Amino acid sequence: MIKRMTLLTAALIGACCLAEPAVAAPEPAKPAPPAAVIPQIPVVDSVEVETVVDNFYDAFQKEEKGAKRVLLANADSWEDVRLQAEMGLAYIIKVKVGKEEHVILYDFGLSQSVYENNLKHLKADLSKAEALVLSHGHQDHYGGIYWASQQTKMPLYVGGEDAFAHRVFTPAGRQVEFGTLDRTALAKTSKIIIATQPTIIAGVALSTGEIPHVTAYEKVPLAFKMEKAGALIQDPITHEQALIFNVKGKGLVIVVACAHAGVVNTIEYAKRITKETRILAVLGGLHLTAATNDVIDKTIAAIKASGAQFIAPMHCTGQRAIARFQKEMPDAYIQQSVGTRYVFDASTKP
Repeated sequence: MIKRMTLLTAALIGACCLAEPAVAAPEPAKPAPPAAVIPQIPVVDSVEVETVVDNFYDAFQKEEKGAKRVLLANADSWEDVRLQAEMGLAYIIKVKVGKEEHVILYDFGLSQSVYENNLKHLKADLSKAEALVLSHGHQDHYGGIYWASQQTKMPLYVGGEDAFAHRVFTPAGRQVEFGTLDRTALAKTSKIIIATQPTIIAGVALSTGEIPHVTAYEKVPLAFKMEKAGALIQDPITHEQALIFNVKGKGLVIVVACAHAGVVNTIEYAKRITKETRILAVLGGLHLTAATNDVIDKTIAAIKASGAQFIAPMHCTGQRAIARFQKEMPDAYIQQSVGTRYVFDASTKP
């Protein structure tokens, strides 16, 4: 019988980024789906990625190169900037094509209370949401998902059936309850769509579906476990999906969550399935907190080589890796803060 703990705190979830450095061997690279089944990525006029939940918030963080902030200087009182940071991630993504705007909710933080609070202070209108997207089945990404589903009743896209598996975290021989996403509860208010292959969402985004694990240095920590057939096995996290947007004349905006498949693998797969080599921006958690310096250096070198014009590392990237991005990619680096709106369009310049 698998031991289940009754309480999971943000501190324990935070430990997921401190997993022991031992890692699982990469799975064999999967071939890309046949070209006939890969939908063509839509071309859009602009993409706005607003960070609803993340690990860091600063009401004095200055605006910079496409990053619009929630600042005390623009508020009437502290109440206007009462955003909260926690170990989690959530976005609202707004995409414009001509005069039409499309809205996607992507990930939902660790706790419903923080998710709701931040949406309130960001004055977000969920009634315009056309789709919900869950990157992967870790609780720091789905805490507010049931509430969001109830509010919007929009379809929910997940990257594979494994999103609903029971998970535990096993640092140093301990067993920490990691949660189970309740498919039955979600199905009451959202149509669940399993997107293991590249899939168009809301007419404007391309989900990667499962991302091939190719690089030798981007690996899933052994401490991540999932339950199958009553037994705990290594969790390959193959079901994690990223979202890709193709900004007219500029290239790809790639939004990741934890990049358990590896951010370099994600970038290369995005280029492969879109046949677009220009990388405008990479945003999100890069899961480098527990990575060795060598892995961090190789990751940054590969992202630089991809030609990414902007990089906004968040969530589980870790301060050590973030400092390296600031040093190695100063012109591309954007500091993350809860409530930041990253705006990319034809006028965007490095």
